Amino acid sequence: MIHELYSQYFEPEYQPTIRRYIHAKRRCIFAADSIVTVSRSTRNDLLSCYPQLDPARIIVVHHGCDHIPLCSSSPTALRPSFSPNYSKYILFVGSRRHYKGFYDLLSAFSEFTRLYSEYALVCVGVPFSMEEKSILDSLSLLGKVFTVSADNFELPTLYRFAEVFVYPSWYEGFGLPILEAMRLRCPVLCSDIPSSREIAASHAYFFQPRNTSDLLTQVCSLVNLSPESKDRLTSSALAYTSHFSWKKTAELTAKVYHALLK
Repeated sequence: MIHELYSQYFEPEYQPTIRRYIHAKRRCIFAADSIVTVSRSTRNDLLSCYPQLDPARIIVVHHGCDHIPLCSSSPTALRPSFSPNYSKYILFVGSRRHYKGFYDLLSAFSEFTRLYSEYALVCVGVPFSMEEKSILDSLSLLGKVFTVSADNFELPTLYRFAEVFVYPSWYEGFGLPILEAMRLRCPVLCSDIPSSREIAASHAYFFQPRNTSDLLTQVCSLVNLSPESKDRLTSSALAYTSHFSWKKTAELTAKVYHALLK
């Protein structure tokens, strides 16, 4: 429901498209016999935007994450190397625009790298734009932050060897990369937003969204975890992800359709 709640997160040229999208979605919402949302957070946002809806019509069905292979069953993989200057890396996955909080991460990382010069920041996604390169230059981060393209076979290796996965989004409906990272036993740091709290529960570290000082503090805390503490965190997170299977997603979705046939 980001377009309804936070259209200001998008550039002015997107606003006409957003208005058309909201209008079309509203028609679908009120025409539907039942509505499936990917999280309780999205369900709450939907009811906040459209309080006249019958809550009984809105069913929460979480995504699965078992499309990502478990560490124990992953083939032997070499640690990714992005530059001989960096032996460790922090990972960011996905779109970097609008509400994703990427520039907050860059700001925090520019301070982090002064303290921990052996770290790079690796971003899975499209190559940097000229605007992004200009920002990297202004923060003295050129040559310290890398983009990589990764498919579903390559992405697990990137999660597996990252020191920390950071999810700095200002708003999300679900947050699938959180579960992907947990499943690969990568420590997770999320912005403290309702959907991430719902999906990560007690198995991640959190920082206040758009607060780069807090982001920096929490990243430092994670990279300084003792091996025993890191093992406890990632082991509990891995066990927790077993609750999110695509079989369960399919069964719950089918149940919604069956209920409508009665």
